[in-house]
Amino acid sequence: MIYLSDIKKYLDYSGIEYEYFGDDLVDIDAYSLPENIKNNSILWFKEPDMIKNYNTSEYKNLLIVTSSNFDFSNIKGNFLISKKSRELFFSIIAEFFYDRKKINYIASTSVVETSEIGENVYIGHNCYISPDVKIKDNVVIKNNVVIEGNVIIGNNTIIYSGAVIGSDGYGYYKNEKGINVKIPHLGGIIIGNDVEIGANTCIDKGTLGNTIIEDNVKIDNLCHIAHNVHIEKN
Repeated sequence: MIYLSDIKKYLDYSGIEYEYFGDDLVDIDAYSLPENIKNNSILWFKEPDMIKNYNTSEYKNLLIVTSSNFDFSNIKGNFLISKKSRELFFSIIAEFFYDRKKINYIASTSVVETSEIGENVYIGHNCYISPDVKIKDNVVIKNNVVIEGNVIIGNNTIIYSGAVIGSDGYGYYKNEKGINVKIPHLGGIIIGNDVEIGANTCIDKGTLGNTIIEDNVKIDNLCHIAHNVHIEKN
């Protein structure tokens, strides 16, 4: 059970501005979508005017998140009101419902050749991690991930299934005979803190220097980050 008092403490600590109107003893144990409302749940209405289309008063212990341009005076319920209602709602979901791995775990089906692994690192099934890789604290590496070469992975980073990190880039030149000759890729990859790398994404190591992904960068699924690319913070 998640108590309103705990949610308020978290929001006060996070600095997200909000107002609360409703029962101070409300508690929840789930989250809902507007089209599938559950008792004892938190739900978000992106457009406040949509609330009137749902009979929220039929349900018990609803905690409704919406924006500040909403007149709730004629609607029964418990309301968290914020100009940043999206941020507020999903930060609560992340804090109270998202079970991020916080254990030291390496699946028996994975081959991990590095010894430089921080605290609370989770490595899923069928991964390969080469000897030169450095993994810092609270990193989650999901299934079927390959990381090889001189790669540094910062704190709190998540790498989703199927990612390949540290492969050669696509670099060639033509010699005098017109033959394509591979350029050696001797660089590495530096990945900052709080980075997310989507499923089946490929990040190439640098040619001589490093490919750099700074803090708090979010990369979608099925992306290619080429050699020597530098993605700045946020």
